[in-house]
Amino acid sequence: SCRGMSFYEMKVKLKKDVFRLKIPNNTLPEGIIAITMLDNAMRPVAERLYFNERLRTRLKIELSTDKDIYEKREQTNVIIKTSNSEGEAVNANLSLLAINKQQMGKMQNMRQNILSWFLLDSELKGEIENPGFYFNSDSSMHKHLDALMLTQGWRKYNFTEPYRTNSFQPESNLTVTGHVSSALSKKKKKAAKLTLATFGKNRTAYVTEADSLGKFTFNLLDEYGQKINVLIQSSKKSGKKINYNITLDKNESPHINFNHKRSVAKLDSVAHVFVEKNKERKKIDDAFPLQEGNILIEEVVVEGYHMTPVKKKVFENYGMPDEIIKGESILEKEEKWSYGLYSVLLFNYPDKIIIRRNRNGDLYAKVRNRGITLVLIDGIPLKPYEYVYIQSIPPSEVTSFEIIEYAKNFPRLYCEVFPEKCKDAPLEGSVISIYTHGGKGI
Repeated sequence: SCRGMSFYEMKVKLKKDVFRLKIPNNTLPEGIIAITMLDNAMRPVAERLYFNERLRTRLKIELSTDKDIYEKREQTNVIIKTSNSEGEAVNANLSLLAINKQQMGKMQNMRQNILSWFLLDSELKGEIENPGFYFNSDSSMHKHLDALMLTQGWRKYNFTEPYRTNSFQPESNLTVTGHVSSALSKKKKKAAKLTLATFGKNRTAYVTEADSLGKFTFNLLDEYGQKINVLIQSSKKSGKKINYNITLDKNESPHINFNHKRSVAKLDSVAHVFVEKNKERKKIDDAFPLQEGNILIEEVVVEGYHMTPVKKKVFENYGMPDEIIKGESILEKEEKWSYGLYSVLLFNYPDKIIIRRNRNGDLYAKVRNRGITLVLIDGIPLKPYEYVYIQSIPPSEVTSFEIIEYAKNFPRLYCEVFPEKCKDAPLEGSVISIYTHGGKGI
């Protein structure tokens, strides 16, 4: 196996305590290969690690510059060529690091690199000193790698229980499981018919029957957000209601093993020199914070605004927003007792928007001026009969709530919403523009 994936598995018979098998190493990936011997109960009794070097599969990188010596902050042109073992050009994602070779060259050759991380450290539990040492061009390096496998890859076996499959299987969806028994005894009832109803954001109902052992399982649709309440009702197979004892299974969490690794270590001599020189450089920079001709200004906060085609169209038609309330801010202020978008705005943003309640108890929003307020959702104007639905929009669906006071082209928007009153369209008014994750309006 390699990195948790099995490549060969077979049952064999030993002849005079020996079994020989040849596996071509070019059929196995590069890295640490684990050869494990299991007994008839699938318990490991011996394991040996082997490092499979496949130099021909590695990427060849050639780097050159247009000059040998550069001045400080002078533009540097670097040419990088990547090819395979056959010399054919291949695409590659690369990162470049420039260091002081005199100060850090030795440490760079010994420290962690991308090969040692993916091929060694990720497979061995022990700490590897100077992992980069094992990936230089020395022809005898395979002997050092084999010695590393025998030390850091040493195995100890204390298994007393037979091999078992993992009892914690991945969950494909939400489930409610348990068993049914009689109300007067603990005898399980296999003929019970059960109905389950959920009371989350999406109310649903499910029907199932207990199996031959009285066990039942409900596979629920995905529910997100806060906890949901469920109601389970029992009946006979014929449909007649009857009281059964329903016992739900408890969810058990798997045991967690923490792999403690040393996070703080004493610097080696090369790194210590490098750090001390950085300290000296910082003292000089702190002593002269500004060069001649520069001006020190106060802190400037720059906030980004995510422009979308819909928002661009709204800006062109009605102007830039005067107030923007981000959907994340609205969602953070949502309480358990909140009942939609307008209820959150009513109690948390009274200085930005007016939320009024009519005689029927419905909430409506109005911009804080004397003009008329119209509403857009994802750039789509709402008709008068649709306004009652805005109050129930879940805050989790809102990406932005924006207010445009004295919007441009307001008479044209008013005629689109109230075509029968177009002759009496006001010359000015305000617009509330709501944007949702769905992007399809109300």
